[in-house]
Amino acid sequence: MVLLCARADLQATAGKSMVDQPLPHLDLTYVDKQPDIAGKPLIVEFWATRCPPCRKSVPHLNAIYRKYKSKGLEIIGVTKESGAVIRAFTDQQPIEYPVATDPKGRLNKEFEIRKIPHCILVD
Repeated sequence: MVLLCARADLQATAGKSMVDQPLPHLDLTYVDKQPDIAGKPLIVEFWATRCPPCRKSVPHLNAIYRKYKSKGLEIIGVTKESGAVIRAFTDQQPIEYPVATDPKGRLNKEFEIRKIPHCILVD
């Protein structure tokens, strides 16, 4: 089941509600290892390296991942940017959770994401 979440100071910006709907297939290219998400709670974070609020959310998501990974939580950061751009960014600011690229923005379109950062919680 999909739930929407956003930072308290930001307005959720999905144009289409996916609440109580199954998560669409995540046809993504992972920068490193693809996580096993079957049957696990999942946060999908839409972000970009050039986005200051996105960069600011990375340490918070790292902390959540460290705290809840042992309980099964997975986080996937999804961006339209290339693997090379992501690796250059993570050399400066480590990301502890899996990051994937969706160059055509298929998931952004599927969820009608209008602004980033934007996260989706899936149970």
